[in-house]
Amino acid sequence: MAGQGALDFEGISAEAALMVERALKAAWALGQGADPHSKAAAATAFTEVERLALACAEPKLHMRVFETSGDFHFNQGACGIAEKMYDKALESARLLEVTSDEGIADVERLHFKITKIRNAQDPYFKNLERVAQRSHSYEQRNIAWANYQKDRGNSAELLAARGLGSEEYFRTCLGAAKWTPSDDEDEEPRW
Repeated sequence: MAGQGALDFEGISAEAALMVERALKAAWALGQGADPHSKAAAATAFTEVERLALACAEPKLHMRVFETSGDFHFNQGACGIAEKMYDKALESARLLEVTSDEGIADVERLHFKITKIRNAQDPYFKNLERVAQRSHSYEQRNIAWANYQKDRGNSAELLAARGLGSEEYFRTCLGAAKWTPSDDEDEEPRW
């Protein structure tokens, strides 16, 4: 009991988080190489970083590690693994969503990355990606895709007349999703 007062759990946690950050940077750097051996080494390094991150009790760190791992695997064409990594990152982001606006943005971004994997071959999703600009938030993109999914259930004649899934359709959806009225009386844009 007397020795417990001398333990510095916060210091240990900070050291572990720093070690994970460094390992994450190293794994990402390995993954950027063109050599197939460096890609294989990067995959192994990401597995180790994921293991280390799980030993830390920091949701933001978990989210960053699993999202970065997902990005690496997505870029390698391993979409199944990438989706699993994004799902794990999304779990951590949902914990952060409760406490911060940044967490809400993280959830939207990860949700879109998962949607992108699931719809990679969909020509209409490709239209959305072509039209979306950097200024469009992930929330806007998610709303536009959800509107498309909802509208797709309508009759074929109505859909053809409206140009469902066209680039113009998504421009309209993205524009309409620029802001969402809040519960406040002034109804100002959220961003």
